[in-house]
Amino acid sequence: MKIAICMWYDDKIKEYADISRQINQRYCDTHGYDFIVSHENHFFDRHPAWERFPMIQSILDEGIYDYVVYIDADACFRHSCSRSLETIIAENADKHIIFTGDPEYILCTGFLIFKNSQISADFIGSVIDAEYSKSMFYKHPWEQHSTICCYQRNLFNIQAESIIIPYGILQSFAPEKYPDSLIIHFERRSTEVRVKALLAEAAANNIIT
Repeated sequence: MKIAICMWYDDKIKEYADISRQINQRYCDTHGYDFIVSHENHFFDRHPAWERFPMIQSILDEGIYDYVVYIDADACFRHSCSRSLETIIAENADKHIIFTGDPEYILCTGFLIFKNSQISADFIGSVIDAEYSKSMFYKHPWEQHSTICCYQRNLFNIQAESIIIPYGILQSFAPEKYPDSLIIHFERRSTEVRVKALLAEAAANNIIT
């Protein structure tokens, strides 16, 4: 199984994203995944959070990978997690998209797993092009709102073709409360807090930043 993990960020969040990049690169090197980082802009009329979807789609279109995994720039893999990415994928091999739950919303787009399939491509296209998403181009939660709307409308029978894994298993915003989540996501924190937390995580894994 060929897996790519990808991350997008620009210079505005470079201070902490460069640290998470190093942590995630080490994780990929350890587990034999390709790690792809992009700074390329596809949209000039939307918040940068939208950039994840054209990046994911372009990697899927290459046809090299069986699965493409997206992780936010303020998130990192927990190297000590007892769960492997392959196990999670294998347990949900019949699903085209693996979402992670969110304590506030139905799902979170900070961590996404896409099978290389037509359903994944069609769903991503709908999220990007959805007419009702225009009001969220610069309004939080941006592309997550469009993703949730497409999911709720059950486009491409996505509710049956995907799974939302409960919050705290794939990712958590509170690492001390969920010590075995695969992802630690420092969502809605200040740059200072993110830098400090990610440096601590890097140090715990003997990664020199």
